[in-house]
Amino acid sequence: MQNYHMNLDWGDIGYNFAIGGDGRVYEGVGWPRQGIHTLGWNTKSYGIGFIGNFAKVKPNAKMLKAARLLIMCGIQKKFMTQSVELHGARDATCTESPGDALYKIIKQWPMFKGGPLEEYRC
Repeated sequence: MQNYHMNLDWGDIGYNFAIGGDGRVYEGVGWPRQGIHTLGWNTKSYGIGFIGNFAKVKPNAKMLKAARLLIMCGIQKKFMTQSVELHGARDATCTESPGDALYKIIKQWPMFKGGPLEEYRC
């Protein structure tokens, strides 16, 4: 993933974190550094990538739990506020990310505020 992102001239992995099928959270650029995951929104967001294709297949329960715990960690460590908004990349740019199956799940989470953002480019 890092090589792919660096070949795009991003300089490093684009996400702040990535979540694997094993339920582990892998650190990309972490909390303190700005990711390069969503053009126009990098300065005001954290990028969490789910490793895999979730267009038709749902991520497993371990992955979903890890994502929720990571968001709670960001709030506890004051990198994010209690009023954090959750969006999919498709809300801000021309992409199918995070995939229809995953998007349907995160739409049910209380902090979800998805839908096209005011600077939507498609």
